[in-house]
Amino acid sequence: MRRPALAVLALAMLALTGCSNQPVESTPVAAPTSSGPSYTTTTSAPATPDELYLADFLDTPGLSSTMGDAELISLGRQVCDVMSYQEYPREQLIAELGASKFGPDVTEVMVDAANLNLCPQYSFPSARAPAVAPPAPAEPEMTVSQGNALDQASSYLSYTAFSRTGLIDQLEYEGYTNDDATFAVDHVTVDWMVQAEKKAASYLDYTSFSRSGLIDQLEYEGFTSEQAEHGVDSVGL
Repeated sequence: MRRPALAVLALAMLALTGCSNQPVESTPVAAPTSSGPSYTTTTSAPATPDELYLADFLDTPGLSSTMGDAELISLGRQVCDVMSYQEYPREQLIAELGASKFGPDVTEVMVDAANLNLCPQYSFPSARAPAVAPPAPAEPEMTVSQGNALDQASSYLSYTAFSRTGLIDQLEYEGYTNDDATFAVDHVTVDWMVQAEKKAASYLDYTSFSRSGLIDQLEYEGFTSEQAEHGVDSVGL
């Protein structure tokens, strides 16, 4: 990043407030002489970008400088140069240049006037928001009984397969309330499709089934139709 150019720009800007308290005065222009009545009207030429920049910039209340118009325009073009190759968001550029005794208020007007009139083709990049890590998922709040039911559910799934409703029924058989059993099954880490695969394979380890018969058996165990068909597909029936 070519920050020296920004430092030179900041130094040049100090001349606006550091050298004189006298306001910038326009050079007086003599009124044209008239040799007789004229019946033609003339229209003013459109203002140039330089003139528009000076008008916007020098209208800033309290601005005084010993710099001439050409120097002020050069200063504005230096801002354009910075914008052309630096990745400065608007607020950052104003903050860095305005840190001098030039002041942020005048800096803001000068930067915006340059961007509007001298280099409208350049746009400021958006300020990058700091990366914020997503919050860690909160652990579910549970009672002692719910925690025990959750441990029991995990233990069952470590050595045999269950459907969701089948595991709830098993925990109720162990004496847990339906609320505690349901809480445990809803918070245990499990893939019910995989459970259907394991259950289908375990049945075929000791007996034979037709495809429809094994689907019916898995549905009887509490698996949904989709889970049961997936389980049977996984064993090749």
